[in-house]
Amino acid sequence: MKHSPGTTAEVRLVIGDGVVLTVGNRLPGTTGGAGTGNGIAGMRQRAELLGGRLEAGPVGGQWVVRAEFAPDEVTAVPGEAR
Repeated sequence: MKHSPGTTAEVRLVIGDGVVLTVGNRLPGTTGGAGTGNGIAGMRQRAELLGGRLEAGPVGGQWVVRAEFAPDEVTAVPGEAR
């Protein structure tokens, strides 16, 4: 909503040999203003803290964010008992 108002997002969660979360939306006609948060760097850092990786960028007319976690990394969340 912040960076591409008036468009919809497609969310896909695949659980199998690991977990992959992909979110994409149509690229806006103009870029939004400067953000006040950590944006992609913050999302990437959080994914890495959980043993995963995050990629974000334009793909075929959409902005796509993809987070991927290996099977052994998705069995526990930091701070939770197994």
